[in-house]
Amino acid sequence: MSWRSWRERLRIGLLMGTVVVVAVVWFGQEASSGQENPFTGTSFRIEAGDVRVSSRGFEAGARTHWHTHSEQLLFVKEGALRYQVEGQPVRNIGLHETARLPRGVRHWHGATPDKALTHVSITFPNADGEHLAIEWMEPVTDDVYESGAGRRSGPRPPFQAPSRNPGGRRAARSSSPVARPAGSPPHIS
Repeated sequence: MSWRSWRERLRIGLLMGTVVVVAVVWFGQEASSGQENPFTGTSFRIEAGDVRVSSRGFEAGARTHWHTHSEQLLFVKEGALRYQVEGQPVRNIGLHETARLPRGVRHWHGATPDKALTHVSITFPNADGEHLAIEWMEPVTDDVYESGAGRRSGPRPPFQAPSRNPGGRRAARSSSPVARPAGSPPHIS
């Protein structure tokens, strides 16, 4: 076996080993919230560390307590999401739709009563790159949770992720739609 072939096999072996270790650590982590249990029902999280992208699953009817944190986008990967931003009605969204949760505003989210949910969350820092700590509050009552029965979200403008300019500061948000390559599917919201 040539030196080049042996080196290539070693590189592939190390890469595969790294993937296995990351997968075991990533999928095997138990979430710590700083509160005994800020959820009603069974919920689990898969977190990707400092990138602030995570996936969480909820059994049908499971939901968070009221809480606040940095701006967040929730994407429904499987099932259906029920959520409420304080002062707004309870809303339901379905597969491949998104919900935007503003920075520092009380809200809750979870599965609908009849469908389990897996969502992907992307949490954005402020212009200085700082994230708000999650502040957990009281449980969502059954009356509040059930007040969203059958209510779907209305049309929303497309979500635009904050972008960074070369200096590292967050650029101003544009109100123009996100450009897509020709032939790409329409925006899913």
